[in-house]
Amino acid sequence: MLDRGHLRLVCLVIPALASITSIACLMIISHRRRIPVPENRQKPSCGRRVQLQPGQSQPLVSMNYPDNYPSWHSCNWIFTCSSDMTLQCADFQLPDTPLCWQSAFLYGDKRACGTSNPFKNPVNVGKSFTAILYASLASGPGFDCSVTCGQSSTPPCKCGIPASPPPSGKRSVDVRTNATDPNLDRIWVGLAVPYEGKYPWMAHFQDKGEFCGGTLINDRYVLTAAQCVDQSPSDTFYVTLGDLDWSTKTESQSIRLPARAIIHPQYDPVSKVNDVALLKLFSPVDFQAFPRIRPICTSAYALPIPGLIGRIAGWGYDGGPGISTVMKESTATILREVDCKNYQGTLVNDDNFCANEGGRNFCNGDVGGPFMLETEAGFYQQLGIISSPTKECYSGVGGVYIKTAKYVNGFIKPNTQDAVWCSAAER
Repeated sequence: MLDRGHLRLVCLVIPALASITSIACLMIISHRRRIPVPENRQKPSCGRRVQLQPGQSQPLVSMNYPDNYPSWHSCNWIFTCSSDMTLQCADFQLPDTPLCWQSAFLYGDKRACGTSNPFKNPVNVGKSFTAILYASLASGPGFDCSVTCGQSSTPPCKCGIPASPPPSGKRSVDVRTNATDPNLDRIWVGLAVPYEGKYPWMAHFQDKGEFCGGTLINDRYVLTAAQCVDQSPSDTFYVTLGDLDWSTKTESQSIRLPARAIIHPQYDPVSKVNDVALLKLFSPVDFQAFPRIRPICTSAYALPIPGLIGRIAGWGYDGGPGISTVMKESTATILREVDCKNYQGTLVNDDNFCANEGGRNFCNGDVGGPFMLETEAGFYQQLGIISSPTKECYSGVGGVYIKTAKYVNGFIKPNTQDAVWCSAAER
């Protein structure tokens, strides 16, 4: 039975579902004279306000856990700290209903329900964090979480490090064998990547038949080119990580995850200005479960310098009947801006750069992949995103790359606030 406290809960707790709430409130109000009100009924106590100190953690646990929390129930917690906090849940079990209308965990402007734990890995929740658990018709075991102020002393992962050393005696082999093929002077062929885990951040996906590359930059976002996803931006994309040869299913570390696209708001599909996009994975990557999948490092200070030699990799066209089944790699030297403009003309601006290496360059199917630089500290950093302004392959001219550093603070970081970022390794 419902008392007046329940009436307030139904009318106030589900504002996102205006029509349902209005009907529910009207029905309850029209019958409230026939609803007996228990005497001296006490509302369950829950929630609290906590001021954390840097390095301190506090539990965030639903009422009655691991037993079901009450139905017709609302509870809120407020956490504050001088440093950014993270939320992580060891268990998360709420009823799974459309729009989470029967029960939900609210945090910021987001909501979560069901049993797919969205907080399995730590999620950055800022310096002030409010969480609300509400339940109307349904309840469940709830959640067992913790809120931590500041970074843990041991980062959960390292970025830019190959996942495994090369097998003994295994070396790259130049696969450019058919020198009589007239296309070979205009396609990028490079070398076959010799083993799994050399570039553990590499990703690939398809949209409307177009094959594209990308790079994992943290536990739940893949960086790619906007032209790879702008034809159907609202679709669900399926991103493959940990792959070397996509024609075989024997690679145990390869996983395929659904994702949604976030395109740079000022992307121009004609000029390819701001050719940058993110793919947000529906669930974060568990680096412990998949040790051969790791993110690459990114930085707002990692700008391309003419003369530096970087690496490019992907599954693009290599002279065969279609794209390469095996990941290929090549080196490429960053060109001076004046030389880049001589090759590409008006396509060159402050947000991109050119690189080239002796007839080897990127081709169809490589777009969205990375231009990588191995730093003196031993980790790989992404300097650019492959961004072909046409559907042609490049050789003898500088291929165009988007400067990753230009977009770290203005686009990448603001759209990845719920991600876990890995630190750069040090020798």
